[in-house]
Amino acid sequence: MRDVLHVRHILGEREREENVVTKGLMLLWCSAHSSSIRTHYGPIYVAAFAVALGKCGLDSILKEFLSEQLIEGEKENSYESEAQIEGRTNVWWCIASISGSAIAVFWLSYVTWERTFLACNVMMGASLLLFLCGFKFYCPERHNRNSHVIFKVFKAAISKRYLAYPGTPTQLSWKSEPNLKLYEEKNSQILLLPKVFWFRWLDKAAVTVEKTSSSPQEEENLCSVEQVTQVKCFLTLIPLWTTFLAYSLVQATGNTFFIEQSSNLKNTFTQKDARVLLVAFFVLNSFLRFIIPRLFWSEKARNPNVTLVKIGVGMICSILCCIAAWQVEVHRLKEIERLQIKNQFDTISMSILWLLPQFILLGLTEGLVEEGLQEFFSKHVTKSMWNAGQLLTGCILSFGNFFSIPCVQLVRSWFKGTINDSHLDRYFLTLAILSSVFLCFYVYASISNSKYADIRDLSKEAELAPNVSIEEVEMKDEMSLASSSARNTPLNEDLDDHPSHSILNLPQGDGVEGNTKPLPTRNHSFLWTKVPIVMGFTHHLYSRLANVEMTD
Repeated sequence: MRDVLHVRHILGEREREENVVTKGLMLLWCSAHSSSIRTHYGPIYVAAFAVALGKCGLDSILKEFLSEQLIEGEKENSYESEAQIEGRTNVWWCIASISGSAIAVFWLSYVTWERTFLACNVMMGASLLLFLCGFKFYCPERHNRNSHVIFKVFKAAISKRYLAYPGTPTQLSWKSEPNLKLYEEKNSQILLLPKVFWFRWLDKAAVTVEKTSSSPQEEENLCSVEQVTQVKCFLTLIPLWTTFLAYSLVQATGNTFFIEQSSNLKNTFTQKDARVLLVAFFVLNSFLRFIIPRLFWSEKARNPNVTLVKIGVGMICSILCCIAAWQVEVHRLKEIERLQIKNQFDTISMSILWLLPQFILLGLTEGLVEEGLQEFFSKHVTKSMWNAGQLLTGCILSFGNFFSIPCVQLVRSWFKGTINDSHLDRYFLTLAILSSVFLCFYVYASISNSKYADIRDLSKEAELAPNVSIEEVEMKDEMSLASSSARNTPLNEDLDDHPSHSILNLPQGDGVEGNTKPLPTRNHSFLWTKVPIVMGFTHHLYSRLANVEMTD
């Protein structure tokens, strides 16, 4: 019954996220359909926020649900590793994404915005109905993952907010033996590590209380020190995540204003071939984003410190990208003023190849930052936090797609009806300055966050450790005290008195024979690890092509 409720919970989450996306698309369709709404931007902002919010939550929930279905559906193939199952998940995910991108490029690019939003609404509604129809075919067994530990710790801390802070480690609930590295004594109180400003009250979630009855509510409000440490380690990464807000704005700018810059640049080809050249820029950008993560394949390159440096280099590339776009726009506006061009369709003497450096730098930025952020995230949080962390990472990286709208409204005087009358140079310069400020903040946050590395390692080890009750810990202490008198016993006498401790007398069931499993062949592993790479590159290319105007 609990497994069925878990599937219904995920089903309800996906249904809510699809409803949010559908409502946002309906608002966009109404804005494009009604002439009275076109002059007001309020519904567009609400629709954009609804689509961004729904898409962010939908991607995380749906991909996790797909992975669980593949894991439960292929339990008979015990030789398949977790990496191979993840590869199969990525294959199916990329197939769906490529199909949607292909429809957007080859069909929706030729219709009006009204019909585009109407088609999106119909597709979202049909996919939701299809998902509901397949409920009885889903595997109900739940994957062993504690994805609600954050909610549990916060709820337990709030329910125990009136309790005093513990004075001794024995007043806390431990999953295993008390670890001196997970707490420190200060002012006759126990302070759980790491220290997180405004969140010390979370320590009360691990405070033990006298049990009046074995009610489920008391069991639910009981958290271990290791769980509190996991949540606090997760919270220490939030300041570091916020440093990528400027990067998300640069990424959103690359998908919008970079394309607008090419609208009236000179080209020796025909207008149709000029569009192909712009597509080639996106191909080069996608190739750089695809190939850069493959260059860091060694274990040394995946070191957390190297990953932080890689992200920092990517943020420097984002600053250089904004500077390159700023210089191109300054030169373009000077040419327009010199030639006194009034018509927005008139071309100037600048070549479209001027845009090549900023597209290259944008590809370097995306390849270094996004891949580095995923590696850094997987190294610094426990598995129980992966779902929440991926959701937060997606929110941060998708932040620029929505927040770029109010940013443009704040400096609305820079944007006119045509690109020739606008001042994109000021906007690009502002992004460069903002990215520089966030880069300094990133360096400070990285240095401050490095002191929690040992605590995170202990938290990961504690997550894999078996649960040990307080009685078992006390019994183990008594056994260690009882065995202290036998430490001076000769080794040979000890082995003679206890022949079962000999290596030659080990039980056969404890050897490797009972735990061996057939290993996958190299060809099988190669198939499912390389196919997602190719599919992922193709999906990214199609998504970039969808942003290019495909009309003559």
